[in-house]
Amino acid sequence: MIRPEQITFNKSIYYVFDIPLGHLSAVKEGDSVKVDEQIAVLDKKNETVFVESFGDIIVKKDSVVKPGDILCKRKSVLKNESMKSEVDGTVVSINENVIEIKIYNPETKLDVQTKAPFAGKIEKIDQGKILISFSAIQLNLLAAKGSSSCGNIYYKDEKDLLKKPKSKQEDLLDDAIVVTKIGSVNLYPKVSALGALGLIVNSIDFQAYDKISVLEVPFGVIGGFGDLIEDETLVKWFKSIEGQKVWFDATLNRLVVPSDKCPSWIKTKI
Repeated sequence: MIRPEQITFNKSIYYVFDIPLGHLSAVKEGDSVKVDEQIAVLDKKNETVFVESFGDIIVKKDSVVKPGDILCKRKSVLKNESMKSEVDGTVVSINENVIEIKIYNPETKLDVQTKAPFAGKIEKIDQGKILISFSAIQLNLLAAKGSSSCGNIYYKDEKDLLKKPKSKQEDLLDDAIVVTKIGSVNLYPKVSALGALGLIVNSIDFQAYDKISVLEVPFGVIGGFGDLIEDETLVKWFKSIEGQKVWFDATLNRLVVPSDKCPSWIKTKI
């Protein structure tokens, strides 16, 4: 069971959006934005895009690229990753981990990193960052590892998560924040390899929690250590919001679910 004060309705959640390199804010302070609304656009003065790369850079100076071409890639313990070009253009320079591409069409639509992750109000724009405020239901976690990620929430049975997929496309968890009953040492790498952006469990053995080495995918615990009974009201709520965009803020041990209204079963408001 969760404590009443563990879940609250917060009228003022603040999210910091990093404006991508080579882009400008498309909004101004005081604006109201919708989820997935374009809030950053390419700076047309130079008609270039800057890409922060990772791992081994594949392209070279003067390479011609098109959407889908691999710019860089890396191998990790869990999976191989690559970053692909979003534009048609020519690589102008490579400075440490930053790839500069002169684009052919400045109107090319870029990826979701230029869009608002949540609906809200633009509070401040400063030094390449946009501060967005919104109301949300906040679930405070007992413990968490990792940083932060935004994704679509799904409640899954841990036994189903540990099953071997029958095909490469089956049970993929791309862009998902996964919530399940009990965690294990084997569950975290399995969920990460399937493309999840976060894993939150009701409970887990403390030694297992201690052994888990968190890499890119944050990991959190709701109730405590051991094999604990889930809060039925909480499970019903998770299932009712499946597919909704949420923010797993592991740095502050919380799950943030944007909402304009406070459900009747949540008694604490801040």
